[in-house]
Amino acid sequence: MESLRYICWAFCLAQFAFVSGHPEFGTPFKVPQTSAVIQGAMDVSRLSASIDDTLNVMMSGFIPNSESKRLLVVNFADEFSRKLKAVAEELLTAASSNSNVNDTLNAVLDKYAELVTFYNSNGNAFVSDVSSKVGLYVSSEIWTALEFIESALPDVKVTTNMLREALLSVSAVGDVPAGLLRPLVNALRNTKAHLPLLVYVFQRVGVNFQTADTFIATFKQDEQPLPDKFQRDTATFNGRLSTLEAAVETSFSTVEQLFSATGTRLSNELKGDVEDQNNFVKLKSDLLSFTSTRSLFVKDLKQSIQLASSGNRQSIVNGVSQVYYSDSSQKVGSPALQLAQQLLESSANAEFCHSKYAALVTDLLPLGRIRLNECFDTERPRLQKLEELLETYALMVSYDVEDMWNNLKPCTAECTKSDCLSKITSFYNKLKTARNTAKLTRASNFFLSALTASLNRVGLCFTRVNFLTFLNLVPTYIEDAKQCVGEN
Repeated sequence: MESLRYICWAFCLAQFAFVSGHPEFGTPFKVPQTSAVIQGAMDVSRLSASIDDTLNVMMSGFIPNSESKRLLVVNFADEFSRKLKAVAEELLTAASSNSNVNDTLNAVLDKYAELVTFYNSNGNAFVSDVSSKVGLYVSSEIWTALEFIESALPDVKVTTNMLREALLSVSAVGDVPAGLLRPLVNALRNTKAHLPLLVYVFQRVGVNFQTADTFIATFKQDEQPLPDKFQRDTATFNGRLSTLEAAVETSFSTVEQLFSATGTRLSNELKGDVEDQNNFVKLKSDLLSFTSTRSLFVKDLKQSIQLASSGNRQSIVNGVSQVYYSDSSQKVGSPALQLAQQLLESSANAEFCHSKYAALVTDLLPLGRIRLNECFDTERPRLQKLEELLETYALMVSYDVEDMWNNLKPCTAECTKSDCLSKITSFYNKLKTARNTAKLTRASNFFLSALTASLNRVGLCFTRVNFLTFLNLVPTYIEDAKQCVGEN
């Protein structure tokens, strides 16, 4: 009686399992290890979806052909990722399918066939294009990763087909072998184990594309305002020349007015008894000639110095905008472009070499401004000395007329000797001779040559900076970056 009760209990339990089990793989009952298949399919789906994660970026266009290279990689990665994910997703659908076994698992095999068809039609051409358009090393990496997947994926098809055939012959839950899903689980785990290499390769390429484009875009962004910064620094330096011109205006105009005022006073106040002295008219004319000639000289010298200084300012502006920190054969951004292009190629040492030289290359931009200010800072104190010299010269010239009226006063007094004016005037005639036109021209030439020398020194400094940059640093960085990729 007890044995009969046990048999009935076991039968009812079996019926309960058959009826209450949710449908899996197109069967009306639960299949052992389904959860392991679900986990494996989810892992493959997750990894597949991440293949092109870093490749969907917008390129700035500063690197030639960068967008076409990115599209080459991303189009294949996206399609391969989508089709591989579709196989895994179809397996997940199959795990809870209430359809029939054939329809359920054939749908998985159909998705697998789509993946294989895409890969067979595009795989070799894709790797070849990557080799010629992106880089040989990364094409080798992609090929190795794809071969890994290629060796693992057929097991998914085989084990899925085996599962389909096995389930078609099962009519009751008791007929399901305990290890029926184990081969499929192992195939999924094997695929999952092989996927990270492919994910890594594509994500590394994507990250390198992003890094290279961000690097060159940032470089260009910093380079764009550089001419304006140069001009602002130039304006600051030219302010020093403007200060010199203002100082010349003040000091020389004072002297010029002093001569003119003295001449006016001679005309208006040199009268009375003094007019009775010998040769008064001629002597007065000589004195007036002295003051007017010297006044005109000071005025001309002032204007020539200001004109030369103004010319220097314009020449420096032109030099900075047209010559400074530029070279006809290569640009200051050439090393940055070289680094970015090498990073796109994603060779074995691309990331290391980029990290090694990126900061040095970026420093080329602020270095230009630093060296420009070194040129200006070197010349600035020399201009200060020249300004002081000009002011001193103006003061010395003023001495020629400063005491003239005091010297003439004794000659205007009563009972003055008849030759007083003659003797005083003779000294100013000698002074006029000492300041003859040729000698005055030499003084003018001295100051003008000082300004010319100042301009030449600044121009020479610009040339030196250009040589150091474009004949030394720029080609050195380019060559070092190339050697780094090839040797390390």
